[in-house]
Amino acid sequence: METPKVIQDKHAISVVLWGGNNPQDPLADPAGHMALAVHADISQPVTCHLHHARCPDQVRFIYESRPSQRFAADPAPRGRCELRGGLSADDARAANEVLARFGADEAWLPFYGEGNCHNWTAAAVRALESAGLAESGDGAAWEALIGRGPRAMQRSWVEERGGGILSSGTGNATSIKDRVNVLQKLLGGESR
Repeated sequence: METPKVIQDKHAISVVLWGGNNPQDPLADPAGHMALAVHADISQPVTCHLHHARCPDQVRFIYESRPSQRFAADPAPRGRCELRGGLSADDARAANEVLARFGADEAWLPFYGEGNCHNWTAAAVRALESAGLAESGDGAAWEALIGRGPRAMQRSWVEERGGGILSSGTGNATSIKDRVNVLQKLLGGESR
């Protein structure tokens, strides 16, 4: 009798994007909210550990950690761009610890009008990069996307950076194409 294969528990880190909807101008791509999520490495995760900066008082941004955030919560995200996939449970814990330490450092939390969640997220990606949990250059790539809308961010991430979806650890074309198709569907577009 054959021994059943053990399914390994794999995780991913993604930038989650909100916004981009303007009923008066459907082609517009206004900047929206950004956050980082550590989640199961599957095409449509149900929950994640969400890390983000928000500004509840129009004075200073605060860090917020949501360990069991539902992806379909209101408002539902526009989509996500995977930074790194195929992570072990220990790597996922390490990523959550890096992001929690980074979020607790008030020096990285901007004042209203001097920065926003885009700045915080790009800097947090750099912290992950320094910890070996994001690819070299990912932080700079997200810094270059500050202020853009989610569709422009997604397009740039997929087309110019190879989508970070290459970080799944497999690198095979079928996996990459499948992930691009899923991401395109999440963002309401069609894949090429």
